[in-house]
This record gives sequence, C-alpha cells and structure tokens, in this order.
Amino acid sequence: KKKVANFIVRNKLDELPKLTEKQAAAWKIIITEEEAFPLKDIVLEVTRSILKSLEKKGMIRLEPRELNETYFILPSHRDEKKVDLTEEQKKAVSSIITSVEKCEFKPFLLHGITGSGKTEVYIRVIKKCRELGKSALMLVPEISLTPQMVERFFNAFGENIAILHSHLNDRQRWEQWNKIKSGECQIVIGARSAIFAPLENIGAIIVDEEHETTYKQDKTPRYNGRDIAVVRARMSKAVVVLGSATPSLESWFNNLNGKYELLTLSQRPLSYNLPAVKIIDMRKEDDHKQLLSRELRNKIEEKLDTKEQIILLQNRRGHSSFVQCVSCGKLFSCPHCDISLNFHSHQQDLLCHYCGHKINMPRKCPDCGSYLFSFGAAGTQQIEKNLQLMFPGARILRMDSDSARKKDSYDSMFERMKSGNVDILLGTQMIAKGLDFANVTLVGVISADISLNVPDFRAAEKTFQLLTQVAGRSGRGEKPGEVLIQTYNPDHYAISTSIKQHYETFADKELILRKALKYPPGFKIARFIFAHKTEKILKEQTAKAIPILESLRNTYPSKQLLILGPLPAPMVKLQNNYRYHIIIKADSYKLISHVVSILKENLKLSSMIKTSIDIDPYSLM
Repeated sequence: KKKVANFIVRNKLDELPKLTEKQAAAWKIIITEEEAFPLKDIVLEVTRSILKSLEKKGMIRLEPRELNETYFILPSHRDEKKVDLTEEQKKAVSSIITSVEKCEFKPFLLHGITGSGKTEVYIRVIKKCRELGKSALMLVPEISLTPQMVERFFNAFGENIAILHSHLNDRQRWEQWNKIKSGECQIVIGARSAIFAPLENIGAIIVDEEHETTYKQDKTPRYNGRDIAVVRARMSKAVVVLGSATPSLESWFNNLNGKYELLTLSQRPLSYNLPAVKIIDMRKEDDHKQLLSRELRNKIEEKLDTKEQIILLQNRRGHSSFVQCVSCGKLFSCPHCDISLNFHSHQQDLLCHYCGHKINMPRKCPDCGSYLFSFGAAGTQQIEKNLQLMFPGARILRMDSDSARKKDSYDSMFERMKSGNVDILLGTQMIAKGLDFANVTLVGVISADISLNVPDFRAAEKTFQLLTQVAGRSGRGEKPGEVLIQTYNPDHYAISTSIKQHYETFADKELILRKALKYPPGFKIARFIFAHKTEKILKEQTAKAIPILESLRNTYPSKQLLILGPLPAPMVKLQNNYRYHIIIKADSYKLISHVVSILKENLKLSSMIKTSIDIDPYSLM
C-alpha cells in the first residue's frame, strides 16, 4: 500500500508579495527545500497558521502526494552524459573486467587522486557485471554524505537499485532486503552493514573511500566492512575494488606485499588541474587572536567579489572545546566521563560529546562566584559568528553533526550549494568528502593541527587523509582552484606531503615509524577493555591478568609479542564507568588469536566487570 502525505509545493511567482516578519522567516526556510517536499519536514519550524497565510498569498499550495520513503536521495532523471575515459581509467576498467569475466577472486586497490574519476570506473565495472548476468555490491562510508554519487548511479542504472542505510525503518529495510533476496534488485549500494545483503552470483564488490573509519563498527559485533568485503569476495569468487585517494596504510601495505593489485589514476579528466595549495604559518601572524589569517580573509573577499564559492574546514564542532573560570581555574568537566564539556553557543549549553550530558552555561562560577571565563579552542559555531561579522553580506551555511540532526539536512545543503544559494560552506570533516561543485574555487583549512594533537598512533594518517580529501573539493570545474591551510606545524610530514598529494612519500615515512613502534599494519593489535563503576574494584579484578600476561611475555620474544597493561585507559572514565585496558601487539593474526584465546580461557573476573575485545581497534582511547 502506497503511503500518502501532505506536501508543500512552491508556486512560481512573478514578484514576492509583502510579507510579515514571521512569513518572511518561514519563506526563507521553504526556499531552502525542494520545490515540493513533505510538510512534516518543517512542521517543527513553521506553524500551520503561517503556512495557511502563505497559501492565501498564492506562494505555496498544500496537496496530498505519494510518499517515497525508500530512498532519501532520489534520481534526478537527467540524461547521463557520455564520458570518455582517460587512458588510466581504461586500463583500470579493463584489468578489473578481465577478472570479472574469469569469475576469479582478485583484490584491486584503486588509488586515484581526488577528482580523477574513480566513480566512472565503478559504473563501468558494474555495467559489465550486469551484462554478464552478475550482481554487484557497492559500499560507501555513509549514504547521506555521498548524494552526488548515488544520483549518478540512479542515472546510470535506473531506479532498480536497492539502497541500505540507517535512515530506513524496519519495514523499509525489510522491503529492500526482500527485493535483493528475490533477485528484483541486482545492484546494492549501502553503508558497512550492506556487505551482508543477500546477493547471489556476485561479480564485483566495490568499497569507495576504503580508508574511512566509518567502515569499522565499534559495538558488538565488531567488524570492519572493508575487510569483510575482501572475505566475501573470496567466498563468492568475485573481484573486490578498494578505492581511495588516500588509501589506508593497511591496504597500501597489502599492495606492497603483492596481496592487492594496484591501479592508479594520477590525473583529473578534462584537463582540470589540481588546486594550488599554500601553507600559512600561523606562528608568523601579527594577531594570534584572529582565527582567520589576513591572507585567508583577503582571499575570501576576493572569491565573494567574483561570485565563486568557498569551503572552510574546522574539524571541531560546537563553540569552544572547554570553559574555564579565570579566577579560580575551575574547568567544567563531565561528571560521567573523563573529559571537559564543550560550549555550544546556540543553545548556551555545556555538552559532553561522548555521553551527551548537558548543563546550562552558568552566568558565574559555582565555586568562586566570578563572572570571568576563558574559552578553549574554537569550534564551528564560534567561527560561524566570526564569519558573519567579517562578511556580513555573505550567505554562510554551517554543516556539522549539530546542524545536520534534521533529516535530509545534508541533501538540503547539497541542493543549496548546487544552486548557488551558499557563498561560504563551513563544516567539520563531513564536508571533506563526496562533494563536487564546479564553482568552489577556494578551500580554507582553519586549523590543520587539530587531528595531529590527539594521542592516536593514526593521527598523522588521519591528518594527511583529511587535508588531501578537503583540498580535492576545490577546482573541480573549469575555474582553477586554490587551497589555503593554516597551521602551527608547517614542517610536519603529514601536512607537507598532503599539499602536494604525495601519498607514497607520506606512506613510506609513516610505515617506517609504525614498524619501529610495532604498530599496524606490520604488527597486529588486540585490545581488552574492562569497565566497572568503582575504580578500586576494577583495579583489583584486572590485576588477576598480570601472572597470565607475565607467562606470555616469558614465552615469546618482544620482537614477536608485546603486551601493555592492565592500565587505566587514556579516557579512564566514560559514561559513569571506569575503564582499564590491555593492549596486545603481535607480528601475526595467528599469534594474536592464540593470546586472546589464552586470556579468555584463563582470566576469571567477577561478572560485575564488563569486558570487550577489539581486534584491529581504530582507537586506543
């Protein structure tokens, strides 16, 4: 049974009638949406009486329409333009198709610079699979962050594609699952869980942006969608294509060891050049209170004058990373987690980004009564306010997990950018991927050091990936692009190599460091995490592991096995639980599996202790 809902439909107007303040505010919201959209999308922001008044003025009409909730990204029904492949694309497609025709398992690493046409390679491979009567499965980090890619797939293959994503309710997910199981849909696109879709006779599995950490599920059952894709391709005698401009070091390591075949796309098609990238050394700025350097401010002014679009990246949401009393030094921290509260100016709240604990921002310090506070490192909300003051005429859109809570907010942003209704797009890492706008000619990175200043062995890798990906959003049309990167660490190899897109130089340096410190990909890691509400009990219980671990240390040399702990985790308290961990580093998965089995069999803890095991953890916090 088809579902029907009330839709708001915009009427074509020769001129805008006179509006009250509330009507004008409502109209401003309506024009950011599609020409026709469900009433429920804005019912919390605009009252029924205001909508009725706009209807009376002939600006909109309300009418019942069939609601298609299966896809929240719909095909545009425009004709797909014929694309001429570059020589590198032809070679990549030919190599992959040869293996598809042979029905053989073969893993390919498709390393293509940003804007090199990896999506076109995916489409050609899937078309060949369909010609051969085979099915195809494509994983993307997050469906909502790749609207242009999904739109291209709809245009290439029609609507007979199954989409699996987190926005589906149980009924919709069941409908999609049945379409796949029955063979009605032979092409599946989805996030990591789509790897378990009931496809048969698979010809190719494609993992786009294979380096993305969103492929790793940190809750039970823990798995990495990319790694499962390789396993399933082997079981199905299918090819698996791992695509990225910045491959994970694990995949690059497998390429160096001959496990994956490397396919390279080193040029952008249509003679579009990579953007010119410049590092701005913030240590040399005269005014260190300014979040934007003089050069970046001037460049933004220049682009606004020429009606070109700008993307600004600040990978920290909220207003400030912490709030502290100037008089007594009190730091506002989460009572449930070992972390400071972030200030969010829009709601005037202090918020924990880990457990969601929230309090109102106090007018004065509860300890000493002072009204003076210092605020930590700037987030997107603070920068948005600064931009509004610096460029009062600019249309600024902020995109982060706070502003994106509303369903389809990313799609709305995408449409506004595409139609030219946004001058400056400011956001966190969610704007660093999947966007392709020809009129974006400037990308500014406000603080490139954020991801470097975390206790994470992958910090340099994540920084290189983020900077390379966001820089690739600039100059994707006929107009040349520019990228300005602000940093206090201009000589750091992750930053200096990213501006030239020298992935191999970065990878060589990082692999040497990882090997010396016995980190992946050369070494394998397992992590036991123990949690309890009382730290004393947790410490006593985890101490039972010490003799078992000592025996293992005496059995295997340090070049084969390293065991750290039991120790308090870097974030010792999370969601009212204290956390201790054991980190196991081994030179093979076989040894990791053996050590994990010994600990599971011999470590007898109280049932009150929560225990979890993570193989290949993405975070050691």
